[in-house]
Amino acid sequence: MRLAELQAAGRHPQLPLRVTLADGAGAAELRLDSLLRVLPGQRYVGAGE
Repeated sequence: MRLAELQAAGRHPQLPLRVTLADGAGAAELRLDSLLRVLPGQRYVGAGE
């Protein structure tokens, strides 16, 4: 899932979810198993690997 897709999911994205992150060092994947706090369009706080 890209960050734009996560933003479009609003307050209730389907879990577990994988977010693809990319920077100058290359791509990485973040897996979220649960969400602890959601502020749509601002912040998602979750637990995962």
